[in-house]
Amino acid sequence: MTLLDIQHPVRSLAGAFAAWKALLLAIALGSGVGPAYDTSTTLVSPLLPSSNESVFDLSTKLTRWDAIYFVQAARRGYLFEQEWAFGGGLPVVISSTASLLRSFGLGGTGLFLSAPYAESTFSFLSFLGYLFFAKAVLSDKRTVAHDVSLVASGMWFGFATTFRSNGILGGVPFAFELLRELSSPPTLASIRRRFALIVGGSAVAVGFAVPQLVAYLTFCSGSSTAEPRPWCGKTLPSIYSFVQEQYWNVGFLRYWTPGNIPLFFLAAPVTYLLMRSGIDMLQSPLRFLGGEGRSSKAPAAALDGFIRSTAFSQIILATLAVTTYHVQIITRISSGYPLWYFWLASLLGDPKSHFGSKIVFFMVMYATIQGALFASFLPPA
Repeated sequence: MTLLDIQHPVRSLAGAFAAWKALLLAIALGSGVGPAYDTSTTLVSPLLPSSNESVFDLSTKLTRWDAIYFVQAARRGYLFEQEWAFGGGLPVVISSTASLLRSFGLGGTGLFLSAPYAESTFSFLSFLGYLFFAKAVLSDKRTVAHDVSLVASGMWFGFATTFRSNGILGGVPFAFELLRELSSPPTLASIRRRFALIVGGSAVAVGFAVPQLVAYLTFCSGSSTAEPRPWCGKTLPSIYSFVQEQYWNVGFLRYWTPGNIPLFFLAAPVTYLLMRSGIDMLQSPLRFLGGEGRSSKAPAAALDGFIRSTAFSQIILATLAVTTYHVQIITRISSGYPLWYFWLASLLGDPKSHFGSKIVFFMVMYATIQGALFASFLPPA
């Protein structure tokens, strides 16, 4: 059996995944000989010496950049205002799991707290959201179970939003589908479907709103005699928006400075993939899904709307990354949007085109280089 055994796709993918992660761990372990220029990792880990990092210490090499904030929040909650820029979903999971391990006598932190970035869990939850949504709308049946699947989809997207705020774009398919439903005469099944779409879409918004409410109760209300923070008096008070602007200089065109030009070049390939695949799917939704979707049993209008809404989400994300975000993060957060994977798969299946294989080659090269830079505490993060 070879690693890529098309007769056993699950086993093949599991083997490829294990081999890939082993390679990245080996790269991380062998990177950054000597102490890193930034000693933040040793400051947040009481089990590590505060002076140097061992070249063989995988735990410290995987706790870098944003991971340090997640580790601190998991240990003692959000203490400083600027820490609210990092979603609370991952610290809650880490803290709960660590408490569970301690209850079984498995103390310490170690590798469990290594590389606690939100992207992998965000992608998992986002994919679940899309899966449940697709099961609900890409069917010629309209049972209660399908409507429940819509609500469940919104909940998965809501959970994803607690890990990364851009999970709020999971609400776009709900808006598209609701508009399509409203264009048809109401029936009992249609009314039930509309209600499920509203509830599911609201669940996505709740994933973003609840942390903001907790922050508001912490900083803006209660018996505290301290002067309320500036964001408390906003029409829509959001600590996330405030700290992103105040502490991380996030805002429209704020990142457009000469010093950041290399980061725009770094983000350009992934930004192009998101935009190109999104535009292609908007223009011809069924073209990249196997012969104009002939094998699909989904209603054509529903499939068309689902693909277009997912493509629109990608385009919004890429546009915001270029105009507003720290643009280099697009290389991480793009993993939570499934449509461009299908687009890439269609290119790989085209014997007349080599563009897909070039994209895969770029992705492998970028990930290996980035793994070494990350373990050495070097940008980009």
